Amino acid sequence: MKSSESLRCWPLLLTPIFRRKTLMHLRAHTVSLLLLVAACSGSTDPVANLATVTYKSAPFALNGTPAESPTAINTPTALTVRADVGYDFDVAFDLDPSGAPVIYTQRSIGFPLGSTGHQVALQILPTAFDAVKEAPAKNWIADSLLTVSVGQVIAVRSGTSSCQLQVSPFMYSKMIVDSVHVAQRQLFLTVVTDPNCGFRSLAEGRPTH
Repeated sequence: MKSSESLRCWPLLLTPIFRRKTLMHLRAHTVSLLLLVAACSGSTDPVANLATVTYKSAPFALNGTPAESPTAINTPTALTVRADVGYDFDVAFDLDPSGAPVIYTQRSIGFPLGSTGHQVALQILPTAFDAVKEAPAKNWIADSLLTVSVGQVIAVRSGTSSCQLQVSPFMYSKMIVDSVHVAQRQLFLTVVTDPNCGFRSLAEGRPTH
């Protein structure tokens, strides 16, 4: 008797109503699984809202120029500014006795009154300017200075207050000294900045990483 009852139960598994309910449950579980996979594959990753910015800058040397001369760059805002007591800059520029460009980070010059300033790190890149599509992830030299040659590419990692509450506190840039006018103590640069916190892409357009 038990055997025949068991046999009578099996046809129920094949009824249209049961098949529809089974498919509905399978679809629901499949959708839930896909949503879980999407969540774990980066749907909460930071999104870049701004495209990289390319601009020209022509700062003067820190020494041998009038005090009101712009001698520095604020990389997040793409502005050429004065390296004054407000310390609203990332890197400042000078020329050594031979006329070679010298790049100073903010803290290598001094500290704002009542503040420790912000960290800026540099490194020289051995590749052509246009070939640098991404800032390095390591080997940064923080709070120091570099003497470079015309045509050398320099990567810049700048701490900025607008990124303090983000995943990364840094913005990244690359720059190149295109030429130097020694007599008027002025440098001419091309700079590319990624204005998205933590994104290291320096390619044209809106970053994806």
